Amino acid sequence: MRGWGALAALMAMGCAAGRVPVAERGEGGAGATGEPRAGPQTRVERPAQPFGLAEEELHQKRYVDRRLGFQVERPDEGWTLHLTNDAGEEGLVVPVVMRHASGATVVLQVAPAVATPFQYAESLTRGLREQMDLEPGDVEPLPLSESAVGFRFRMGAGMQGRVVVREGGQGRVFMVLATWPDDAPAGVPTDVDAIILSFQPVQAL
Repeated sequence: MRGWGALAALMAMGCAAGRVPVAERGEGGAGATGEPRAGPQTRVERPAQPFGLAEEELHQKRYVDRRLGFQVERPDEGWTLHLTNDAGEEGLVVPVVMRHASGATVVLQVAPAVATPFQYAESLTRGLREQMDLEPGDVEPLPLSESAVGFRFRMGAGMQGRVVVREGGQGRVFMVLATWPDDAPAGVPTDVDAIILSFQPVQAL
C-alpha cells in the first residue's frame, strides 16, 4: 500500500518546519457566509518554484479548495497557513501546511480512496514501526465521521504527534499529520484538534 510513502513525506515536512517566525495575523477573510471574500486579501497565486512551502502566507481564517473538495480553518493565535504547489504523485496531494511559532506543524493531505481510512491508518502505523522505529498507538475510531480513525505517536524525547484519516467524499481520503513539541503552549494541542475538526469535505468543482 502507498500510505507509508505518504506519511514519510509528511513526517519529513513536519520535522523540517522547526521554529519559524510568525507573520502578522491579518483580519479574518471570510464573509458572513463563511466563503472567502473576493479581493487581494484572499487571492491565491500558485507559486512557480518546486514543491515546498509557498512564499505567500494566507491570513484568512477559512481556506476553501474547490478543486480538491475541502475546507479548513486556521486558529487565531500564532498560526500561519501556507499553500504548497504540490502537483501530487499517484493522486497524493499535500495542499496546505499550518505552522505555529512553537514548532508545531499540521500537514493536510488528500489521497485517492484506494483503501478505507482504517486500512490507510494501519499501513501508516506499520510504516512508523518498520521504517522509523517508532511505536505508534493503536488505531482507534474517532467521532469525526462514521469511518474516521486516528492514532498518536512519539518522536524521540521531546516531540509528539497525531495522525487522523477520514473519508473525503468524491473518491478521496483526507489525512492529517500533526506534530508538536512537549513544551509547546498548552493551547497548541487544542488548536490542533480544532484544525482537524475544521478539515471537512465540500462540493468539488
